[in-house]
Amino acid sequence: MARHDLFSLPARVVLCASWLLVWGLFYVVNWLRNRQAGPKTNQLHRRWFLVFLLRRFIYDVVASLCSITWLFACLRADKPFENLLENSSLATQTLCAMAIGHWATAMYEEYYMYMGWKRTVAGGFQEVIKMMIHHTIALVSFAYVLLSGSLGGVGMQGLLFEVPIIPLAIRDYAKFTQAEFYSRTWAVNLLWAHVCILYPLFRGLSSVLWIASLVPGPVQEALHSSVHGPNFVAYHVGSVVFLLVNIVVMIHYVPMHKGDLAQARALSKVVPITVPSCGKPTPPEKPEPPGKPMNSAVTPPLPP
Repeated sequence: MARHDLFSLPARVVLCASWLLVWGLFYVVNWLRNRQAGPKTNQLHRRWFLVFLLRRFIYDVVASLCSITWLFACLRADKPFENLLENSSLATQTLCAMAIGHWATAMYEEYYMYMGWKRTVAGGFQEVIKMMIHHTIALVSFAYVLLSGSLGGVGMQGLLFEVPIIPLAIRDYAKFTQAEFYSRTWAVNLLWAHVCILYPLFRGLSSVLWIASLVPGPVQEALHSSVHGPNFVAYHVGSVVFLLVNIVVMIHYVPMHKGDLAQARALSKVVPITVPSCGKPTPPEKPEPPGKPMNSAVTPPLPP
């Protein structure tokens, strides 16, 4: 498949730096606001975490919309499988640079939450290391796609990974702000049902294509005709790595769902009215507030 015109190597570096600046501006603006207002420490961390949630949500939405649009365009093309694998263009390079800036910023965010909250982040240092490894794998993968000028379709498949993260971003915001709706079991199950549906659809596509490329057929033919040399090796290595990553993340979601459901059930319990032998009926006790604030001890847990 003939590729479109691509950015030069210096332009790609500038593109990455530009996106890193865009994502970093969220925190620069927040720092300037806090500097003028001079808030207390708890308020400072709360504002920072809200900016953190907003920035990641914007990235998830932009990446999801662009990658879904790209996916439908590939499926309508004359050679859909080649487009899904090797579709490098100015647009795909711009989006890969956006992802590089995002994951570099995400590494700063994990470090800040660990150091800024005095090492009391949920999960401790080991959890931060896990997140750093995940972010490094994502950053290196997008950097290879951008700098090599190849496997643009594979990079776009990586952006599809953000689609099931949108419900989880809503979950993080609901838990942090103690939203009342998320104290209902039906709301918890509905949100996680969306994750269960979207996860295999959009995170499983890359693995399905990779498995199909291992057996004779149109996908294998498209791979052999469009991907060669080091890019061929990189495709198979990356496919194995992200298959394992997706399995690990999926397993990690199981206790998260159980924890959310247990908390919602605890919050939904109401003590029934009791009528003592003498006197007026005793009114029911008020239910517990929606869980312990996520910023208690100035420590929001790490998002998934």
